[in-house]
Amino acid sequence: MKNLFTLLDYIFGRTFVNIASAASIIGLAIIAFSDKNQAIIGLSAIIIFLIAVLIKIYISFSQYLGQQTSKGYKNLSTTSKYITHDGKTITYETHKYIVCKQLLFAEHEHKYTWSGTKSPVISSETMIVEGIVKTGDGDWDKVILRFKEPLMFNDFAIIHLRMQIDDSDCRSSTHMELQVTEKMQLLEFIAELRHKKGSVKPARLLKKKLNTQTSVSYELIKEVLFDKATCSYETSVYDPKPNFSYRLEWDR
Repeated sequence: MKNLFTLLDYIFGRTFVNIASAASIIGLAIIAFSDKNQAIIGLSAIIIFLIAVLIKIYISFSQYLGQQTSKGYKNLSTTSKYITHDGKTITYETHKYIVCKQLLFAEHEHKYTWSGTKSPVISSETMIVEGIVKTGDGDWDKVILRFKEPLMFNDFAIIHLRMQIDDSDCRSSTHMELQVTEKMQLLEFIAELRHKKGSVKPARLLKKKLNTQTSVSYELIKEVLFDKATCSYETSVYDPKPNFSYRLEWDR
């Protein structure tokens, strides 16, 4: 908060004192020299000065806001849902609830990993899908999403992502995973496995520190019981630790 007051004092204090001083000097010059060309030069100087001040204000605010979050937004919560009726055709949806924390926010990168052999068909109800960046080497891929209208500072938005997946060869790993890189309030996993009947083993909620070797094992947080009434696993993680990857996995 102290930094914010310092910034406001700097921008709205010293800067506008300089504007007033410069405007007074230029105004006196215009009065002293009534020639039309001199008046045009004086007005042009005022316009250029004001443009320079606006640019300085924009840069100052951008630098300040950039210190608050590296991504330009705060992710309040993320919910991921995995739905299958037969274990072979999958609908995977993600909802992120975010608040913009920069002056203008137009694009969002969503990281995902898919272990199956066929690429997901990606769409969104709230965003425009710009493209997919394949990283390879077992790393997380990225989908680039553009807002239909750019967000302004403190705007709230819901980022929706849907993946239609063909896993008819059953080569994928049966899990859901999300990365947490900054502080947030809630992660929620929902896996609706409507083909599973009878006695079903519990799923496992796991976590692993980001940027660790693939040989490092995931840490078990807890087991998640299968709800026979809804044919699903469901669990939440409140205040998840940043720089961890969280996974819900179950037996095929």
